[in-house]
Amino acid sequence: METVEDASFKLVIRTVGELIPENVRVVYGGNSYYAVPGEDGLLSYVFEFPQEDIEFYMEGNSVNSKLYFLKVLSAPKITDFSMELKYPAYLNKTSDTINNTGNAIIPIGTEVTWFVASQNTKTLDFTINGNKGEAKGEKMVSADNGRFVLSKKILKNTAYEIRSSNEHLKEFETLSYQLEVVTDEYPKIFVQSDIDSVSRGPVQFLGQLTDDYGISRLQIVAKDIESGQQSIGRINTQDSDFEEFFYVFPEGILLEEGRTYELYFEVFDNDAIKGPKKTVSQTFRYRNKTIQEEEEEILFTL
Repeated sequence: METVEDASFKLVIRTVGELIPENVRVVYGGNSYYAVPGEDGLLSYVFEFPQEDIEFYMEGNSVNSKLYFLKVLSAPKITDFSMELKYPAYLNKTSDTINNTGNAIIPIGTEVTWFVASQNTKTLDFTINGNKGEAKGEKMVSADNGRFVLSKKILKNTAYEIRSSNEHLKEFETLSYQLEVVTDEYPKIFVQSDIDSVSRGPVQFLGQLTDDYGISRLQIVAKDIESGQQSIGRINTQDSDFEEFFYVFPEGILLEEGRTYELYFEVFDNDAIKGPKKTVSQTFRYRNKTIQEEEEEILFTL
């Protein structure tokens, strides 16, 4: 007979002949314990949470049974659990450690390392549950002091399980957890300008930029409406999640006289996982007047 440590084991006894059920005892460890009568002439005795192998027999009315052996199997137990979260470098965040749970909300691209301490464990199976019930499993690597280790870069919401096994007990203990991934949002841009009140000379733009993890680039685009040709000027920014900028047009832009342009700003975030994402501002219209057009306009206003 076999049982698992820290689990109760119920022994069921059937008597024959003239044996009085109330007199049946289970003997082991130098002590005897009365079995409990039940229905249909059966008796029972419960070994409460045995921790070691037990040799026993039954006796009653001076009659002894043969010797029986109850083998106690060591259960594979998970005793400690932690996760190290190494965030993508572009986030400029220090690593975190989470103890005693495998649930977390993490930025996309975080490298998660699981450290699992156990007893009486030969293998720990790590299984990721798929969207349609598929499960992809692999073995965690055994390290020092009975610990198991596994590392993965997480790019999407992930439900997973860790199962402990040894030579006697397969998948004895199962831990189920969920990693929720927060994706990198698109950057945001807001721009104001005095362009509608300027008939000649430079145009001023004032703007605000926001992103959850930082801005990588800001540029202005002047697009010739007729030809579609573009001139692009780079605007200096800081790698921060919020900043304001001031730009005087047409600094850094090549324009042709007598052409009408669409002006807009493009802001890029610093997403190193899927590549920088771009957001485009509202569009402004600008006419790069010829000298003759400017002179005629001046004469008209006199």
